[in-house]
Amino acid sequence: MIGTTLSHYRITGELGRGGMGIVYQAEDTKLDRTVAIKILPSAALASSDDRERFYREAKSAAQLHHPNIASVFEIDEAVPEGGDAAEPRPFIAMEYIAGGTLQDKIKEKPLSLPDAVKIASQVAEALKAAHAKDIVHRDIKSANVMITEDGVAKVLDFGLAKTNQSTMLTRMGSTLGTVAYMSPEQARGQEVDGRTDLYSLGTMLYEMVAGRLPFAGEYEQAVVYSILNEPPEPLTSLRTGVPMQLEWIVNKLLAKDADYRYQTAADLLADLKSLDLSGSGATRRSMPAFSGADMPAAPAGSAKAATPGWVWPAVAAALLVGLASAWVLKPETEFVEDDVVRELILDVPGLSSISAPRIMPDGKTLILHARDSLSTASFYRYDLATRSAIKMAAVASPISVSFSPDGSKMSYVEGGEVQIIPSSGGAPTPLRMATSRGAAFLKNGSLIFSHRESGGLWLAPETGEEPFELVPLDSSMADVVGKQRIDGTDLVLFDALNEQESTRSLYLLDMSDRSVTRLGLGGFGHYLNSGHIIYQGGTNTFSGPLMARPFDKERGVFTGPEVAIIQNIAIWNYTVDRFGNFYSTVLDDAPVQSERSFLTRVSPSGDMDVLDYSQDMEDPRISMDGSQIAVSVNSPDDNDWIEILDLETGVPRRLTFEGDADWAAWSRQVPNQIMVEQSRQLSVYSSEGDGILAELPVDHAGAFDWSPDGRWVAYGTADASPSLRLFDMESQADTLLDVSGGGPRFSPDGRYVAYSKRDNNNMYSVVREVFGPGYARLTLPAGQQNRNPVWSPDGRSMMVDVVGNQGHRISIDLTNGFRQRGTSEVVFDSDFRFSWDFHPNGDLYVESRDRDISTSTGGLRWSSARLYVTMNWSDRVAELAPPSSE
Repeated sequence: MIGTTLSHYRITGELGRGGMGIVYQAEDTKLDRTVAIKILPSAALASSDDRERFYREAKSAAQLHHPNIASVFEIDEAVPEGGDAAEPRPFIAMEYIAGGTLQDKIKEKPLSLPDAVKIASQVAEALKAAHAKDIVHRDIKSANVMITEDGVAKVLDFGLAKTNQSTMLTRMGSTLGTVAYMSPEQARGQEVDGRTDLYSLGTMLYEMVAGRLPFAGEYEQAVVYSILNEPPEPLTSLRTGVPMQLEWIVNKLLAKDADYRYQTAADLLADLKSLDLSGSGATRRSMPAFSGADMPAAPAGSAKAATPGWVWPAVAAALLVGLASAWVLKPETEFVEDDVVRELILDVPGLSSISAPRIMPDGKTLILHARDSLSTASFYRYDLATRSAIKMAAVASPISVSFSPDGSKMSYVEGGEVQIIPSSGGAPTPLRMATSRGAAFLKNGSLIFSHRESGGLWLAPETGEEPFELVPLDSSMADVVGKQRIDGTDLVLFDALNEQESTRSLYLLDMSDRSVTRLGLGGFGHYLNSGHIIYQGGTNTFSGPLMARPFDKERGVFTGPEVAIIQNIAIWNYTVDRFGNFYSTVLDDAPVQSERSFLTRVSPSGDMDVLDYSQDMEDPRISMDGSQIAVSVNSPDDNDWIEILDLETGVPRRLTFEGDADWAAWSRQVPNQIMVEQSRQLSVYSSEGDGILAELPVDHAGAFDWSPDGRWVAYGTADASPSLRLFDMESQADTLLDVSGGGPRFSPDGRYVAYSKRDNNNMYSVVREVFGPGYARLTLPAGQQNRNPVWSPDGRSMMVDVVGNQGHRISIDLTNGFRQRGTSEVVFDSDFRFSWDFHPNGDLYVESRDRDISTSTGGLRWSSARLYVTMNWSDRVAELAPPSSE
């Protein structure tokens, strides 16, 4: 062909060959420009249908004008110079691109990560433009991407694309597209859409990073088998420096199921743009073959210069109590996951009282029910990628949240009525004839719900027709809730209350014959893709142990015994997504009624930051150098322990293991020495893990403090007649200071001790000289009861906790004895009580029973809440509750 003419194009050289023809360089003799000509085999348009389809689809591609798409100038047929007039050759004349193919660049060596991401982003931009016009390429591969001399990617061969409305192009001897780049649906010969192009782009991105294809083999059949059945080898095991987020993106692109893949090129571009390549690590992460979970992108966070970098809001490994596999995770740290369960914590600023987390079908968004700073209860959309919450609608008390298959609608029940609301937000619409305790969307978009009046299960068709009774239920089966369609079956899982026995039972509805089968005791069941049903222990409560039991969905029967996975959790506190990730508003395995406590740093200017350290704790005490905080962690079995949180690293560690330990106080003389009350005894520990250094001959000790000079210990007794006593570390003498005092704190100079005193059932704070006569009572407005006095580091003020849940600051003058200056100032106002301690720099570290703290300054109210995520949680379930071997 070289040297000949085709139409008005003079062929000057060959550029490349492929399964769909030969590409030549040519001169356009009419417009005097260099072009590329792809000449297709004559057999490509053997029939009139082939010809019509080719021209229709090539013309649609010619409408694409984009900087990352090679422009198509002409589509025609012509007889080559000297050829047979009976055999015209179809051809496509397109933009000539000086440079080379991406395939050639990869053959030289794998691309740098920035170049790989840049090229993938440019190809994604091209696909975004094409898919917007309903054009699917179907043959995205590195050989079809040209890289210009300026490094710009241009996608070729959109002339062989197809529109979504057209049928598949004829396969000319082999499957269209190079086999190694084919999506699973292509390999199965199914109809395809834009998600197939995204899969192929994932293959290409993998190839750019690894230098090889994710699925390869000597035979086409072997490659197809791998595409359909096997996960790719993790990129991080093939190349060091690959960030976890990049591997997640590639794994999501290569998801076997198109529904789990990126749904649009725009979604992919958002993740590629947020990708941080500056601190790439080489830690391995692998995804299950079925999974395309959208693991949330981690935006980079910043910390105040005066605050340790991990604190605001980093996450420490041991924060998830009892979970040996916990990891240190910061917002700027990529999520790390092998085939092992991992935990992380997500902050939801501005909200409190979070409940009812429910994951949407896209796997990217949680719907939360929460309260804002004005205590208004509403639904919120929480984006896992950006970690931001957007208000949907004000709803007081919803239950039974469910989503339509496409995620566009959400149902919930409030006041016995089923409501439908757009997932994007808006006004709810009640479902006609539906008085219910529970409802759930099915796969076809219809809604199944329990009818409170008739007692049966009803169906509201997606078509909008009147709801009708699907199956009647026994009159003893009341309060039917928790419906879920088990994927791949005709089974619907639900549970109902037996009013006579006051117990809940799990049931299966077979939609094929409308039969109902009782599975056994349990409530609020949910089927996991690991092959288990999880449910609340068989009671009429909305909380209790979370049980798991192996279940064969094909036979509809349990295949093993039940196992308690979490000892106590409420149904409104958790949800599980299709990938087996567990989302909860409380820590895994935490008792339902157990209060969580939070540490908040309050600067002298009033700025507040919350440490991402959450325990059921109290009485924080800060070390002499301000680097550590000791707290007493409350245990459900009353064997509390002392835990030390390192402010530099964010890592907590347990100090005491035996006995019930409730209070601690640091030495102000010897670094890393701390005194602990343990089973009413006082002992001196080394905070560096050297164990007990000394034991004090003190009985019945309660809350106490260690004097700044290290000689004296003031303590309140924990006996039938509590009193305040003073112990001399040198002489071992014990002296009574007050017959009704407790909770002592020494002043910074050691001259005074402040404590709480009870008279006639009234609690108030007092101050006395350690060896002086009598005491001075602190004065607050209207004589409010108060307790827990704590001195500031300079001795010029004191914080007290007012009964009624306010935190007051009292100004003190110690220049000529003790003197209170004026009345108190309200610093905190909350529905929860406080304990606190001052940092040497003047910051106040407050322990509160909620993350809500109100300040009196301008009526400002600050609040925040958290979500706990256990990735691959279903793997833990599978380990703990394996099916029987029989």
